[in-house]
Amino acid sequence: MVKVVDLLYKNPTKAVKTPNQMESMDHLLLNEVLSGATVNQALQREVFDLICVPEPDPENVIWRRDILEDFLKNPSMFDDLRSILSMYEEICKNLLISTRSGGNTVFSKKEFSHRDSMIFRMRSLADAIVKCLELYESSAHIFSKMRLTSEAFISINEFIKSEIRKPDFITLKELAEDLSSSLTLDTSYVMIMKLNKFFCIEDVEMLELDATPYKYETPKKRKNFDSQAEVEFIGFDENDDHELQGLVEKSIGKLTQLMEHIINEMKSPFEKINKGIFFYRFGLHLENTIKDLGLPVCLPSIDPTVKGRFECKNACDLWLAMNIRKKDRYAKPGETVVKNDITMKPEDGAYVITGKNNAGKTVFLRTIGMIQALGQAGLPVPAESCYISTVNGLYAYFTAMDTGTGRFEDEVKSVSSMLDIIKEGDMVLFNEAFQSTAFDEAADVLCNVFVYGAVEKFRCISVTHLPDIKQKMESLENELGMKFRTKYATAVLDANGESTYKIAESM
Repeated sequence: MVKVVDLLYKNPTKAVKTPNQMESMDHLLLNEVLSGATVNQALQREVFDLICVPEPDPENVIWRRDILEDFLKNPSMFDDLRSILSMYEEICKNLLISTRSGGNTVFSKKEFSHRDSMIFRMRSLADAIVKCLELYESSAHIFSKMRLTSEAFISINEFIKSEIRKPDFITLKELAEDLSSSLTLDTSYVMIMKLNKFFCIEDVEMLELDATPYKYETPKKRKNFDSQAEVEFIGFDENDDHELQGLVEKSIGKLTQLMEHIINEMKSPFEKINKGIFFYRFGLHLENTIKDLGLPVCLPSIDPTVKGRFECKNACDLWLAMNIRKKDRYAKPGETVVKNDITMKPEDGAYVITGKNNAGKTVFLRTIGMIQALGQAGLPVPAESCYISTVNGLYAYFTAMDTGTGRFEDEVKSVSSMLDIIKEGDMVLFNEAFQSTAFDEAADVLCNVFVYGAVEKFRCISVTHLPDIKQKMESLENELGMKFRTKYATAVLDANGESTYKIAESM
């Protein structure tokens, strides 16, 4: 059984996109961050499609993170692996050409006969087998130079080493090389017999050929034929060898099918690697981009046993840093973007950030959302350290523009449609929601959303400058005897009352 390792999933999952989730990624400016890390639009789309819906299985997140860490620790590994995958793609291309060759084949403007075509196809398949075996040998050589710690690459490396150690590996390579370089109509019988014995097909035609290659209904002997001598080759004689020709052609048909199967089996471990490599190409781009901006960077640590954990030290808003650089290519965002520590523990309920306008609250909220989105994909995040739990869904609502029907009405509809699909274990970000109506009414609606989140066990994180929100929420928590209590933070001002853009927890 050929071992196939998926670079993206340890455990297969299927993400379901919803309009609310796509809208949430727009609010978080995820696409703009992806475009800031790579100008390759096709790569942007592939990565966005993969990470726009959070990966809920922590084992898959850890799987990706550990693979990316292997790439980061071994700088030449990505380019080396790409060269291997170029070989794989060439094998796939040649196999497709060989499969489509069918009966008559046109080569150098000369049309081959059916027999010539079959031999040509068999030689092409033999060459593909040789290339597959070389693929394994090259991979083993590359991995032998690397310091691998990820479960995925350790598994791939061990499988490849075990394959090339098998005696059949060398035998098959020698046989395939002979077929690729020497197979003709004259040598076809002996080589096909060798191939048949290697694969142990033992079909009716081959058994008959092997037992009595010159036994016909009306026996005929060729000139100078020594019945005791070893047969080195048998050519096709148009007049005498119709039966032999038919037997060999039938066997060639069966053997080519088997050779195709062997090739598909041998190259299958590289199929998943080839499909998933784009993600790590982007991950390396993202790591370099964050470093180039002068921001701290790390790979997230995922806690698979705990829900509701989010702890980052010196976290930064990646979108803000990219925007600063976009406006001034000589800028050093790492020197101006304010870093914040963020802590949310499993026992915390909603998280409310208050303070004056333009004090960094929205930046802080976007930082949380972006780190969760990138970190839960297994990608680098702009923080000195990062410990997060996976969430089932990540939703964001940043105050919408007025559509003419009444902004408060629009907000209620948008938030309501989001709440209809939110489940236990989700994370929901609100930025200045319900600010378009009276303070008391807005505070009541927002507090009710927090209570609903506590009951349904999803986490709300909200930026607001509504007054008395804390008093209203504490009153509800006491009245309802809620287990999880809301956590509060506020935008810090300096001695002159100016914004520092730091966010600090408040009691």
